[in-house]
Amino acid sequence: MYFWLFISLFLFFYLLIFICSGFTNGMILLFFGIGDFVFILLTCIFDYFCHQKLERDEILANYVASKFFSGGYFISRAFVAAYNSYCEKGKGCIKRPRILSLRHGIILWRFRCLLRRNALVMAAVIPTVLILAINIWDIIEYYAGTELITTEHMFAVVLTTVEIIYVVVLYLMSLSVFCTWRRSISDNGILDNDMSAIEDSYKFGDLFICRESFLIVSPAYLHIFNGEHFCSLKREGIWKLTCLATRIKYYQKMSQGGSYYASNEYRFRIDFVSTVKSTKDDHMGSGITTYGVELNQYQIKMLIDKYFGELKREMIYREEGSTRIIPRIGIKENMIIR
Repeated sequence: MYFWLFISLFLFFYLLIFICSGFTNGMILLFFGIGDFVFILLTCIFDYFCHQKLERDEILANYVASKFFSGGYFISRAFVAAYNSYCEKGKGCIKRPRILSLRHGIILWRFRCLLRRNALVMAAVIPTVLILAINIWDIIEYYAGTELITTEHMFAVVLTTVEIIYVVVLYLMSLSVFCTWRRSISDNGILDNDMSAIEDSYKFGDLFICRESFLIVSPAYLHIFNGEHFCSLKREGIWKLTCLATRIKYYQKMSQGGSYYASNEYRFRIDFVSTVKSTKDDHMGSGITTYGVELNQYQIKMLIDKYFGELKREMIYREEGSTRIIPRIGIKENMIIR
């Protein structure tokens, strides 16, 4: 983005030169030299600030890594003060699921994720839907035999029908999440006669939401949805927590090749290590299974203090690189507290 901005300014500068100089050879050569100097100077300034930003972010990343490895990030004075401010603003209030039925809740969460990921496809058809809404009376008159339908009306009807079919297909795809969960509960040591208890734990549990994921905590069960899959497990089998902080470094691709450091983003995740025997995701027959969900750092702090303070904890920090042209915008609750 900055590269093309520089090119545009550079061309505009030369155009201004030709207009103001009267196209004399001496003035053209002079301003061409000045233009080259200004372009090189702007490029050097841009590289300098990118390098300075990378150095500052690396220093901050080293601080986060040291705090996580020592286990002191969530108990530092600065973080505790930020966490108390977060709770005082009401963001730390415990929520409840809006839809009481577990089946409809799972399907709706998955359906919402699919719609969000395919929002561009839906947005492309919205103008056509508006045309259909505006001209709906003409279409009714056409079917009543008192009006001729136009090509625009038919075009709106066809695309609206395609959109309706598309939404129905996404909803049918969402049904598979509940079916998969229903088949997998036996793998987590949950019997069929426990279904009423699972339903109650979902209705009256404490809800934590982050991006496309959510976690519901009840006295007996945990319900985890990571945007793709839904699982339920007994709290009595959880013996360890793993708190994971991931720094994603975004690099902007350049048209002439190569890339430069653009920004970074921190994401936090908590994994529940369970000893309940499972036939899936079993590590070499050890009977230990890990279930993880992405949350913000304040929600992880709240979970540890309120529900799992007595469990063993492990802190992990790692870094990843991404060359996506448009980085994902991180949530404010994941800003590093120092």
